[in-house]
Amino acid sequence: MNIVLVRFLLAAALVVLAAAFDLRNRRIPNWLNLAGLMFGLFTALWLGGPKAGLMAVSGAGLALLIYFPLWMLRAMGAGDVKLMVALGAILGPAAWLSVFVLTALYAGILGFLHLAAAGRLGPGFTNVGLLLGSLARLRAPFRDHAHLSVHNPRAARLPHGASIALGCLTFVVFSIWR
Repeated sequence: MNIVLVRFLLAAALVVLAAAFDLRNRRIPNWLNLAGLMFGLFTALWLGGPKAGLMAVSGAGLALLIYFPLWMLRAMGAGDVKLMVALGAILGPAAWLSVFVLTALYAGILGFLHLAAAGRLGPGFTNVGLLLGSLARLRAPFRDHAHLSVHNPRAARLPHGASIALGCLTFVVFSIWR
């Protein structure tokens, strides 16, 4: 079987399961993320050899490099970080970067729609300004404004696993279609 197709199918299965858990429980289980990471690494080594294994490690590392700071800023949950690391291992760095961009676009669209539906667009745009102001001063936004933390129960939170699933599935469908 083609290694690329195996990677795509594995990534699709992982994100569908993760989104289901995130939508239902607002958590992505560690066992699922660990299984995705292990399957990604082992599949790469088994079907592609050491070079593919290195690409899997590079993809996981890139995902960690980008998502870990978001977790540190309390803009992202740890399960989302671990899911993206697992996807990085499955897809490799170049494909993961495409998934990341698509995920960011979907997260922005879903966030906008969520705020609009709740009648909270004004406060949402104010929060973007507060967030950018804190970052411009090299401060974690939650330090200046506690309501900007993903852990704040009053924060407008979206299950990011759903955005990740949409980004990944879009990438997989278009990649197979091409």
